[in-house]
Amino acid sequence: YFRQELLFFRGVYQSKSIGFFDFFMKLKPHLIALNNSKDFIDGVSFYIKDNETILKNRKQITLHLECCKYLRNKICGHLDDTFCEMAKKWEPTSLYKLSLETPREDENKLRVDFFIKALIESAINSYRIDNPTQSFFCSEIDILYPPNHKEFMDFIGYVNEKNIQLLSNIADHLRPQIKFHDGLKGAFDAIKEAA
Repeated sequence: YFRQELLFFRGVYQSKSIGFFDFFMKLKPHLIALNNSKDFIDGVSFYIKDNETILKNRKQITLHLECCKYLRNKICGHLDDTFCEMAKKWEPTSLYKLSLETPREDENKLRVDFFIKALIESAINSYRIDNPTQSFFCSEIDILYPPNHKEFMDFIGYVNEKNIQLLSNIADHLRPQIKFHDGLKGAFDAIKEAA
């Protein structure tokens, strides 16, 4: 299931016509999916501890997944006054009337887009500040600046691909260890046998 979600997001980001609002609307569930897969991988760690290839692949993306978890927490769930203030300072445009000619509904959508942009950038840039030794982002990120956008998308794409590969390896490793039972009676028999 986790792998299927990540395959879906691979296709979303490969689309050249994705707009900023759509990008954000896909980024939130993608960060959640990456975090869920991280939790799953952590949960099966006991069953994969003897597989050197899986452990090596896991080690390669552990810090990347921690970064994704941080971004998920900041962007998707743990909005607090301090973080919102930081976002407003990062993108003050979200606070001002745009122009007298801008229709109200367009102005509100643009204001929301600017604030969403500020949330993403504040999350990424506060991660850089909180983790000065990280090497994922070379400088402060302005998500609409093409080189910065590419840098962020390359990061997300790398984590996604490595995670898909890792989940596939884990599934291949665990599949032979799973004992399937014939219907409900078989499951009850197995429970009785184990007790």
